[in-house]
Amino acid sequence: MTDTILVPTDGSQESERALDIAIPLAKALDLSITLFWCWEGLPDLDEAFSQEFIEEITTREMKDRAAAVDQLAHSRLAPQGIDHQIESSVGHPAELLLELIESITPRFVAISTHGRSGFKRWRLGSIADRVVRNAQADTIIVSPDDTTPLAEEIGKIVVPLDGSERAENALTDAVQIARATGASLILVRAYLTVLATTPMGLDVAYTQVNEAAMASARLYLDEVAAQIPDIPVEKEVFSGEASQAIIDAAGDADLIVMASHGRGGLARMALGSVTDAVIRGSHKPVLVDRVD
Repeated sequence: MTDTILVPTDGSQESERALDIAIPLAKALDLSITLFWCWEGLPDLDEAFSQEFIEEITTREMKDRAAAVDQLAHSRLAPQGIDHQIESSVGHPAELLLELIESITPRFVAISTHGRSGFKRWRLGSIADRVVRNAQADTIIVSPDDTTPLAEEIGKIVVPLDGSERAENALTDAVQIARATGASLILVRAYLTVLATTPMGLDVAYTQVNEAAMASARLYLDEVAAQIPDIPVEKEVFSGEASQAIIDAAGDADLIVMASHGRGGLARMALGSVTDAVIRGSHKPVLVDRVD
């Protein structure tokens, strides 16, 4: 694994927002940042234009993009004292990005969910989706909504847990980041409430079931918190839908760290769909821990 954070950029301000989380992580964890850009090239114009003309356009486009990314590195990374590398290529962005991830095995990939301007035809929304589903790397998905500023330092990290080993694997990343940054953790557990749908007279039984589920969720978070006594920990237990509970708990947090899915445990949280809902519903960066 390479000690770097890979940040794809399409030249837009939206894509550069991924640096807002990559920079504090790189500084805290002593990582470099690798900026990646590519040009999709011209459509099939072999019959309309000469090969010389196509090569001229390609050279010009590559030069312009190289200058833009080099300026980005000097304006955002050099002042922070962060080592950086630049990778570039011509071709399909998602395929090239996945190949680069396999080649350099970065510690994290930080990518914005959209790019609306800049290098035009590159749209990071679909690329981010392919990366988080297929890349063999932990991926940080960043919303391009710049009306919600990201913190310059990471102070609070939300970690959803459902009792499964896969969900708890994400806690390892969160703990490492918390120790490096001095951040606190917010451990979140959601449980399903049993609703009375059978004849009257069973209210007491349903209440007991719900109270037992809540007590079990609290006990579980207490046990997890006890294993990391060196980090300040808050514990949040919610009844109902998991993704909304995570979004609510992340109100004043700086980062959400969660597994891509987890199907065990009492809560039966399906973290595949939950992760999707959190990414789409929260303006916080979401670190999706790769699950083999």
